[in-house]
Amino acid sequence: MLLGVATVALLVFLPRQAERAARTLLPDESEWRDTVPLAEALAARQEAFATEQARLAAARDSALRQAALAAAPAPALPPEQRARRDSLERVAGELSRSLERVQVAPLLASYRGLGETEALRAEPAVRAVLDSLLDVERQRETYGTEGGTDPVYVALTARANELGRRLQSTARERLAGDREALSVIRQPRAARHPLLELPPVDTLAALSRLTSARDDLRVATDSLEIARLANREYASRLATARRRELAAAPPLAVLLAGLVVGLALAYFVSFLREVVRPRVGGLREVERITGSRVLAIAGPRHEVPEWNRRRSDLENQMHLVQPGSRVYRTLYLHLSATGATVPIVTVSGPDPLVNGVVGANLAAAAASDGRGTLLVDLDTTHSVSSRVLRLALDPGVTDVRAGTIAWTEGVSSIPIGRDRLMDVITSGTQGREGDAGSAPAPDEPSAPVLRRSLTRMARRYDLAVLVAPVEEARRGDAGLIAMPDVLICAQVGATTHRALHDAVQAARGGGLRLRGIVLWDGPTPKPPAAIPGRRYRRWETPESTVAGRS
Repeated sequence: MLLGVATVALLVFLPRQAERAARTLLPDESEWRDTVPLAEALAARQEAFATEQARLAAARDSALRQAALAAAPAPALPPEQRARRDSLERVAGELSRSLERVQVAPLLASYRGLGETEALRAEPAVRAVLDSLLDVERQRETYGTEGGTDPVYVALTARANELGRRLQSTARERLAGDREALSVIRQPRAARHPLLELPPVDTLAALSRLTSARDDLRVATDSLEIARLANREYASRLATARRRELAAAPPLAVLLAGLVVGLALAYFVSFLREVVRPRVGGLREVERITGSRVLAIAGPRHEVPEWNRRRSDLENQMHLVQPGSRVYRTLYLHLSATGATVPIVTVSGPDPLVNGVVGANLAAAAASDGRGTLLVDLDTTHSVSSRVLRLALDPGVTDVRAGTIAWTEGVSSIPIGRDRLMDVITSGTQGREGDAGSAPAPDEPSAPVLRRSLTRMARRYDLAVLVAPVEEARRGDAGLIAMPDVLICAQVGATTHRALHDAVQAARGGGLRLRGIVLWDGPTPKPPAAIPGRRYRRWETPESTVAGRS
């Protein structure tokens, strides 16, 4: 959260050279043109143009009605002249209608219709103009639907209007010639009746006003298109400057933003990992998974002044051993209150580091209370208890299994506190032990024999702690676990539900009795490496051992 706030603050308040460079690309605000007045002016010009068109049409209708009322019936014409007159009238009427359509809607389609009339389509000049109009129309189609927003498009439109005016001029000339021919063919009309004398209708003034309105409309349209082009260019330059400004982020802000994203991704991965492989998170959750209660919650070393001021404790450097811990003392008293004939308890679990530390501390707590204690490290793969007590690994359990030594010959005694001793059988070197599950050699003692020997030796102690992996607990009668009582260790936030469940099922499947769960609430312990050759007083016989402890 704090990193996100810092990133936003840097992006907003940190002066950036790239931002200042982007500001130089910003266009001047005075270049923006307001198109609302131009659009209103164009609407007014369009309305005025429509009004003048209506007035011109009304004036022409009035002139035609007046001419019809004032004209006398013409005498009959010969058939040839009548056919000629009808043809001229048809052509003249078609030209007149086409010209009116062009004036109402000056479009390319209207211009093409005017050029395709019967009177004009045969003329070479008109065909050339029509070809030019077709070429202009094709060039305009290449600009898509944007139309008049492009200067080239505007130029093509002006070119099309010029060609249309040339067609109009040619059509008017042809219409005038046809009307003159009609006036020659028609016979003189009879004199007008005095009562039907009407003032003449002037259509030239209306046509002049219509032409002026059309010019004003064209000017307003061009002005609006030019303003829109200028505004579009302004918007393009403004967008380019904005993109340049947004793209120019400070390196520190980018680094922090990447860190925030990385933390978010790490959280998501951790969450997904927790969903796929959930880990134990507390006492109630462990009790629900295992069906057994939690006896103790252990953790990192708490400094005890009376244990830190002794020279023997400082020289031993057993930093992970807490003989004065109230947690392990309470656990030891809970186990010793059972009244078992042979108080042997096995410490096992899915995490060998936690198993070794808890087993060593449980034995140390019993030894510091003045009890005869034996610790046997059966974990020949990790040898955590032996390393926690800073002992050499050989000779140990692997030598006993190989038949090289007896249990009593592998015992070492280490001082706990001022005048207390604890006997330890280390794990030995893993290479001396045969493969798990393989048949023993003829001179190697079998597992039941070793188990009975270990049980007899453990009778001389008040408490014997066996630190064994889950595989040893799963072996059952084929293993070295002497008594069925077992403690399962788990680490909060590290041991998965599946691993804890499998460890409990392995212990129960091997015929062991689950006494309870010990939780390790803290970072994973890191035992030191074994010290080669460091051994304390070794037992020679059971009698000498008892004498030494007494």
